[in-house]
Amino acid sequence: MAIRTKGRASFDYHGRAFVWHVRDDRWLVVASEDKRFVVHYPLCGDAGVPPVLMVVGQDFPRAPQLARPGEVEAPVFAGPALGGTVAALLDWCFARPGDDDT
Repeated sequence: MAIRTKGRASFDYHGRAFVWHVRDDRWLVVASEDKRFVVHYPLCGDAGVPPVLMVVGQDFPRAPQLARPGEVEAPVFAGPALGGTVAALLDWCFARPGDDDT
């Protein structure tokens, strides 16, 4: 069953359909249309404390052996627009460890 798209921003990331939305004014939720990739990223947190990304979906290349649901320490993705934050988050999630310095 495909993901609900009403009230969510749909977009294409490297040929794959995704949606994102903000839940409870606190979480940025990004999911693939097939629901294999689902993450929840905190939009607010404590200064100096790295954000913790909640990984729900089965597809998470950065940590393929992580139990689901699971948590991963993530960098701060802050930009002037949420679309840029979503793009940076996906770039980080789909990079394998060692592909970048983050």
